[in-house]
Amino acid sequence: MKVFVIIPTHNSESTISGTLNSFIAVKEKCPIEINAIIVDDCSEDRTLEIIDNLSVPFKIIQNKSKGVSSARNSALEYLYEFEDTSDIWITFLDSDDYLSNQFFSNLDEKINTFDYIAFEYKNLQVDDVFDGNRSKEISGVNVVEYPFESAIDKAISNFGNNKINFNSPWGRLLKLDFLVKYKFKFHNNLSYKEDFLFNMEVLNKIPRVGTIDTLGYYHVINPESVVNNFVKDAFNNEKFIQGQLLKLSINKKQEIMARYNGWLGLQYVYVFPKHYKSDTYESRKSRFMQVRSYMQPFRIKDYGGHKKSKEFIFFLLYKINFFKILDIIFSFRR
Repeated sequence: MKVFVIIPTHNSESTISGTLNSFIAVKEKCPIEINAIIVDDCSEDRTLEIIDNLSVPFKIIQNKSKGVSSARNSALEYLYEFEDTSDIWITFLDSDDYLSNQFFSNLDEKINTFDYIAFEYKNLQVDDVFDGNRSKEISGVNVVEYPFESAIDKAISNFGNNKINFNSPWGRLLKLDFLVKYKFKFHNNLSYKEDFLFNMEVLNKIPRVGTIDTLGYYHVINPESVVNNFVKDAFNNEKFIQGQLLKLSINKKQEIMARYNGWLGLQYVYVFPKHYKSDTYESRKSRFMQVRSYMQPFRIKDYGGHKKSKEFIFFLLYKINFFKILDIIFSFRR
């Protein structure tokens, strides 16, 4: 049994050392073979120099500045060429996040009856000190079967247990022989929600899904991440994603929920984004009407979130076309 950790990098000199040291700590304690594949997307800083100076050799793939989806795909393509893909698992690690050996040091062969295993993660702020590999020791991990239909529901809604998700690339183990059967890849044309669509396409092929309630991943909330900035292609990306979802085996309720969450995400990264200094009132209004014309009609009963929430207020104001009020509300976020 082997695990390959796929790590995309691009100008990651300020974080890659901590990330790879967490991997090294995991490797030292893991009872099974675990290796890292680093895909560097044309870094122009000291990222590769820092990697070379670490004590553990890494498989490094040079990518051609095509973005994180292409970088992940390069690693997948490398693994898909293996003659024997049995008993091999993959997981993803972002270049500013950390693995926890509390989880990986307890993996064993019993996970091999599953195809897709989600495990717990914890959010950290940029200034938080990572101490995950000094956490208390545990004995063994317990895999609980999780209906793939429920995993699809959770991937779409992103509600429920916030310790495990089904819409990020990290925080899960994926069985290589299941992936290679369908040659799954990330969509290179997407700069927004590409990880959500990847998970949806994997789950649509009915893998045997399991969850493990052990912390295995630390995700750093980066103020420069997509959710905190203007994504100029988000609207077109969302339209593409909605079209791809209709090709999958999702029910009407899931389709409506996916459209609702698509609308909600666009409010934050496209209509009323943070950190967009050259934005104007007229530009926001134009984007608001663009999204509204595409996402209509919504009915009150289509609302998929909690009624006692700010999102429900946004939903009502959006439905009755109160752009001015919404613009004032979101101005406190900018």
